[in-house]
Amino acid sequence: MIQAYGEKLSEAIKKGYDKDYVEIDFITPDYKKLHSLEKNAWQFSAAKTYTQLKEMSDALTKPDGSIRSFDEFRIQTAIITGKQLRHLKIEYQTAFGGGQMAAQWQRIQEQKHIYPYLEFIAVEDENTTALCRSLNGVIKHVDDIFWQIYFPLNHYGCRSTTKQHRTATETPDNEIVYPDIPKIFKVNLGERGLAFPEDHAYFTGMPAEVMEKSRQFFPYNMQMDILDISDETLGIIRQHFMVDTKANDYQRMLSIAAEKARKEKILVDIMPTLDPDTYPAQRLIVFPDAKKGKSSDLRIDKKLWEEEFSTKSHNINNIKHAIGAGSKQANHVIITLSEEVDSEILNRLVNGRWKDHQDLKTILFRYHDKEWIYKRP
Repeated sequence: MIQAYGEKLSEAIKKGYDKDYVEIDFITPDYKKLHSLEKNAWQFSAAKTYTQLKEMSDALTKPDGSIRSFDEFRIQTAIITGKQLRHLKIEYQTAFGGGQMAAQWQRIQEQKHIYPYLEFIAVEDENTTALCRSLNGVIKHVDDIFWQIYFPLNHYGCRSTTKQHRTATETPDNEIVYPDIPKIFKVNLGERGLAFPEDHAYFTGMPAEVMEKSRQFFPYNMQMDILDISDETLGIIRQHFMVDTKANDYQRMLSIAAEKARKEKILVDIMPTLDPDTYPAQRLIVFPDAKKGKSSDLRIDKKLWEEEFSTKSHNINNIKHAIGAGSKQANHVIITLSEEVDSEILNRLVNGRWKDHQDLKTILFRYHDKEWIYKRP
């Protein structure tokens, strides 16, 4: 059910945002925004599924504690499923609107030096709520705190939007009829990169640890978190939610990822260790291209890489061992040296590695800010 709901709501997000990953350059703000929106939609789908399954579990017993018969239970589950499907239509509209308004807020921020004023526009028809009608025509500066609360969406089924102005007269506060909008919508979701409010009942009713575990069923991109150290003008660093940040080699992985992303303006993912016996299904999503049963450290510009630390780089055999260990995990290997090694020594050492490790395609040696890269002839 997570996949079914997630795919549907993710589709709505993309339609609303009017862009997809294949159309977005990852070094633009749009990438981060769309990633945040879709991740929110998938988390909402997990929470919705959890709620539905919990309601079905509770339906096994009657209010007096007695067990329902199979036919009685079947009727109750049909009611629950029907309710969730009806809700899905509203949720789809919310996801579409959330994507639409997030894209609009992104454009507003990019253009506010040209169009510094915003006007609240309500759709005027028989379905317009009193809430949105009361704000129709209100004009405020883009950076006014007003938009932190009243930027659409303001309720389920909200169709309101905004209009940018180069010059305008702001509406005085005492002339605004401030509506009582639902608490969960009293936030600028577009700015936050959310389609569904974080304090929605589905979210608040789902234990955090269950939400975390449910992410293993998400698509590859949604299992990744964009790290704050990412600079969208240079590159993006993502980290799988199951990465052990306390592992001995984590800081090296982080350093390599940041260095590669920034220097080459590419996308770098820090990968988890997924045991094939424990996570067989998840490996099909996260490591479809990995060596059988292996978990590589990094995915650099879509290619899997393994990093090994040569603890005694003055010893050639130590470096050879590191290369051999790395080649068992991936076809592209990074060797972090404990001390600088003469390039001539590295040249001679590498020449013999291609024959020893038939699948090996690239060897990259690194020592502080220096790199030596070798590709299979």
